[in-house]
Amino acid sequence: MNQKKYYQISHEASLNKTHPAVLEIQRAAANSKRILDLGCGDGTRLGNIKTEGKRIGVDINDYAIKKATKNYPEIEFVQADIEKLPFSNGDFDLIYSMFVLEHTQNPEKVINETVRILKKGGTLIMVAPNYGAPNRRSPNSKEGKIEKLINGFNNKREKILGWTRVVPRKGQYFIDANLIYSP
Repeated sequence: MNQKKYYQISHEASLNKTHPAVLEIQRAAANSKRILDLGCGDGTRLGNIKTEGKRIGVDINDYAIKKATKNYPEIEFVQADIEKLPFSNGDFDLIYSMFVLEHTQNPEKVINETVRILKKGGTLIMVAPNYGAPNRRSPNSKEGKIEKLINGFNNKREKILGWTRVVPRKGQYFIDANLIYSP
């Protein structure tokens, strides 16, 4: 699939305003001064957030950033790797990421970097397919399907990522694939 088609499909998916996480993001954005969308793509989801706060989107893909900047000139977009974010410690009140973590090669590094730039008492919302499920793997994974299946059943993935250290707040865990973290 080419980039243009990929971002067209992504754009259409980002228009969904009824997903429980989207509703939670909108609620959290109402009280946030600085909001970051990790893996913002073409900026559609960030553009739909109603807030007085500053909105910033980050994506590694230059095509996505150019498209986002053109479509949403009132929002700041930054091309960067989410494993090495160009922001200061505690810079954001709200950080969210939807369907990005499963595309990374080092998700624990992404989570650690995200927590670094999250303000104390801020909100982090990450939505991903059930990445820990034995039969699921990222399209860019170096791990083969059979290897992923075996590692999943052996809980190797949980040990590598340290999921046991992440505990959702009571009442804010919508689906087993969604995570809301607040330090």
